[in-house]
Amino acid sequence: MSLSPVLLERQLKLYKGLVEVSALINGITESKELLPAILEVARRVMEVEAASLFLVNADNELELACASGGTSGETGTPATKIIVPRGRGIAGWVLEHGEALLVPDAYADPRFFADADKKTGFRTRSILCAPMRRRDKEIGVLQLLNPLHREAFDETDLEVFRALRHSRRHGHR
Repeated sequence: MSLSPVLLERQLKLYKGLVEVSALINGITESKELLPAILEVARRVMEVEAASLFLVNADNELELACASGGTSGETGTPATKIIVPRGRGIAGWVLEHGEALLVPDAYADPRFFADADKKTGFRTRSILCAPMRRRDKEIGVLQLLNPLHREAFDETDLEVFRALRHSRRHGHR
């Protein structure tokens, strides 16, 4: 089965962005200076309304460390503190299961944790979420919200996130 030139061009763009995001993630240190850069690249490459990065905190829960886009449109440390217990919500599920997840319709998915939308005023339609690991240790979850110019994420988007997970797992030997 051959792919259309438009689909091939989109996949090439996504994989080029994947390389850029992966390089940034590989550079994460204890400093949070790179977090906004990762989200900006992810938003631009994947063409989404918002992106967020949850990091595993001392209580082994996910804490929103950085957000980009959404209601404020800005990138940086969020004004509203959001904690997601392990296994709760889409991000918690991804952390618990260690695999990327595509959610075409957030409010139709029973795992969706609508409290974050209530706290921020943002309306989530579709979610693409991937676990982040460094040296075989879970460090957090990267989440993209609401693709621009279409209703939901698709399998091509999920394939890119699966590749991101693969590059993270084998990035450091």
